[in-house]
Amino acid sequence: MSTTRYKALLVDDEPGASQRLALLLSEHQIITVAGSVRSVGEARSFLKVKQPDLIFLDMEMPGQLGMALLLDLPETTQVVFVTAYAEYAVQAFAAGALDYLVKPVAPERLQRTLERFLARRVGRERSSQPSKEGEVILHSYPQNQESEIIRLKSIQWIEGMQNYTRVKVKEQETMAIFRRRLADWEVLLSDESFHRIGRSHIINLSTLRRTKWISRDVSELFFEGIPEPLVVGRRASTQLKELLQDG
Repeated sequence: MSTTRYKALLVDDEPGASQRLALLLSEHQIITVAGSVRSVGEARSFLKVKQPDLIFLDMEMPGQLGMALLLDLPETTQVVFVTAYAEYAVQAFAAGALDYLVKPVAPERLQRTLERFLARRVGRERSSQPSKEGEVILHSYPQNQESEIIRLKSIQWIEGMQNYTRVKVKEQETMAIFRRRLADWEVLLSDESFHRIGRSHIINLSTLRRTKWISRDVSELFFEGIPEPLVVGRRASTQLKELLQDG
């Protein structure tokens, strides 16, 4: 099953910078570079013909700053500012940018940007389209170009491991591992049953069957159909107690 390919537009008055970025993007199967222009004016002309999913936008260009293009963009188009000047970062994020990359763009930094784009995009697609019995498409990017369909209700808990997460799915013995951060899962899992507890876990409260408070620092959480407990620390335990009291 092939993954969706999203269209990107590069806006930069330096051809060399655009060429390098296009080369880096060619390593990622989810992105197709649909065009490369050198000014805000040229970008506006492009937008009259095509609507890219993602725009890599230089901040400083002759004529107009890249920020001037934001008012012309459809809501579904996400923007990543790419510039040599780090001091614009706060301004960029305040304007709603997906990310902010400093030239020369590092491959590993670009990868994190695309992971963030994909998480937000899939979250939007799920929220705007009717799902089938609570299903969500989870892209196991970048290990392969396949998609896996998982029922939301079958996710019992998720554990964060820096840029990776382990996902426990009901009736599956092995843990599913994704190159996706816990914060990205929060975007995808808008269902009220899912709650983040502590720094490292999201749990499906509707599948939690009992808890065992071992000490101030350790608790064991038992989920439906799983004999082995999920062990969490003090902060997660405290937040879980508050959730259970509120419920």
